[in-house]
Amino acid sequence: AVEKFILKKLKIAKNKSIVIENGLEIDKFKVLVDQDIKKNKLGINKDEFIITCNASFKKQKNHNVLLEAFTIFLTKKPKSKLLLVGDGERKDVLNRLVLKLGINEKVLFLGDKRTDVPELLKITNIFVLPSLHEGMSNALLEAMAAACPIIVSDIEENIELIRNNKEGLHFNVTNPQDLNKKMILLAKDKNLRKILAKQAQERVERQYNLERTLEKLNRIYKQVI
Repeated sequence: AVEKFILKKLKIAKNKSIVIENGLEIDKFKVLVDQDIKKNKLGINKDEFIITCNASFKKQKNHNVLLEAFTIFLTKKPKSKLLLVGDGERKDVLNRLVLKLGINEKVLFLGDKRTDVPELLKITNIFVLPSLHEGMSNALLEAMAAACPIIVSDIEENIELIRNNKEGLHFNVTNPQDLNKKMILLAKDKNLRKILAKQAQERVERQYNLERTLEKLNRIYKQVI
């Protein structure tokens, strides 16, 4: 998706470009975590359902749709928390929206200087990436590696990584009701969560590991040296 955008914008011929996907150190996200202890440290009850979004607070990340969807979600599953990992220019805007929606006790702003992202992903029941547009999201690859059940906006950049009903679920990028519907579906179906999470982890291990990325880079360097 990014290649198509760049070629069109810069008017470059297709045969002049090569795509190298981001690579991830998969094992960093296979940590063992005592979920009850980790939740307690964050002030979360052990029986609370956790939805996580790891994205900078920019307009393109579309947090407002996630917050609206989560507000609806709470009417069906009130014992839930939303973890927002990130920071940025729209933090005050999002804080005000959380207050306006009356969900300030249900949303945790965890900041972006975190060394415990793998642990946060391990207590996550659903990972949501609601972006309006992306590059190739490392946060999404990390959620796949940590075997999180995933929901993504149906933009081209996301659906290259997450195929609908295979590695996760898609929702209409501008529709909080549709996102809520998908969150409720996964919240009710633990087996579906397990299946999607396993398939996401297998795909990132197979196609987006760091070794594969380095091999592609080496081949290109050898061609041009």
